[in-house]
Amino acid sequence: MAITKAHTLNSFDNLFSCKYVTLFIHYSDHGFIADSFLELNSIAKKIGSYTLLFSPYLKGDSLSTAMTAFDYVAIRENLGRDFGAIKDFYELLRPHRLKTWKFRRLCIFNNSMLQVSKIDSETAWLKDLFKSNYDIFGLTDSFGSGYYHIQTYHYSLSQRLLRSKTFASFIREYDENSTKRKYAIQHGEIKLTQMALNDGYTAGSWFSWKQHVSPNSYKLMHDLSQYLSSLSIPDDLIKRFRKENFPPYYDLAYNPSHFGWAILLLHGYSFVKRELFEINPEETTVNLLMLLVISYLGYSEPANDLNSLQLLLRMRKSFDDPIEHLRSAPPPII
Repeated sequence: MAITKAHTLNSFDNLFSCKYVTLFIHYSDHGFIADSFLELNSIAKKIGSYTLLFSPYLKGDSLSTAMTAFDYVAIRENLGRDFGAIKDFYELLRPHRLKTWKFRRLCIFNNSMLQVSKIDSETAWLKDLFKSNYDIFGLTDSFGSGYYHIQTYHYSLSQRLLRSKTFASFIREYDENSTKRKYAIQHGEIKLTQMALNDGYTAGSWFSWKQHVSPNSYKLMHDLSQYLSSLSIPDDLIKRFRKENFPPYYDLAYNPSHFGWAILLLHGYSFVKRELFEINPEETTVNLLMLLVISYLGYSEPANDLNSLQLLLRMRKSFDDPIEHLRSAPPPII
């Protein structure tokens, strides 16, 4: 186990009698905790969840904030990526008899996503994560690397799967000492879904690849494109924006949280992949059009994560005023 120190606000034993358990997997070079994590934690607690935060680096104000917000805070070595943290969590459960595991689902959030619109306990995708009947349920699915799988940034697992020999075997075989992203994807994300499906468990997503290429998605994107055109945004930029959000019909091996960020927002999701903001603005339309898309969706102000880009992005570029950076990014009106 990679946990080196733990702080408990609410006895760990109380986890087993809660309706849900929510695990927040956090990484930051300087320990900053995004407002979205604190908001998700607050919502999870309101609907009856025990909440845990696992992080390799927290100190000072960040540690104090975490200790007063989450039921259980664990400082762990930076090993194994997300599934290393999940393995540590599973090791905490193991000494307790399976029949004492009363919680219905384990919900898992990592901080690879940035919140761009408001959420509450009635937000559709969030509500479905906690109440799904699938053994593995995530926001999106993918055929990346040639295998169907649920993407593991915001997702949940059933009690039935967590108590199974299938999950015990999966987590035992995962090398918690690996730090390679490719290993985590192949032996964590993809293998989890594949092992579960092969053993008769179920998997589903809130926004499937079929929905992505549905007529409704094309209609939503058409209407948004018309809005952008009415603002005199150049046609070539709008075409690039549309291309970024729709994969070719023949290619299902794409990442919908990368290629489809605006489509997800149009359907009611509230987050965008952090990496998209870290990519050079010339290579993606996220930096160029994000505030316009948010405005189109009817949000008068961006969610707080966008106000904290300076602290949330793992990049060298510095912003004196993050929102002003986004405001200045769209091309000039012609």
